Amino acid sequence: MSSSQPLRPIVMVLRFKSGVAVQAGPLNVQVETLEDGSTLWRAEVTDLQAWLPWIRSWGPACEVMEPQVLREQLRQEARTLARQYGWYVSAAPATPEVLFDGFIEEGG
Repeated sequence: MSSSQPLRPIVMVLRFKSGVAVQAGPLNVQVETLEDGSTLWRAEVTDLQAWLPWIRSWGPACEVMEPQVLREQLRQEARTLARQYGWYVSAAPATPEVLFDGFIEEGG
């Protein structure tokens, strides 16, 4: 494939927590408010890596829903950061009995 050919767009879907004011931005973005007050932000992008700094800047207020490859990349980054700071994360979702959001302190 020639480098002059345009990249195929990839659908990126982000979910923002309730109360977060997110703008549609310069892209053709679809924004939908869900029943729980969170917002789905959907756009076609050509370079997922270029969006990472913006996504990361939202911290836990933004969750990547699609594509799965980007979601997994951020999951791995979060796991690496947690370990770097002495936290160990379970792959299982947190249950109501887990009072510390699924994080397990080293030695505890």
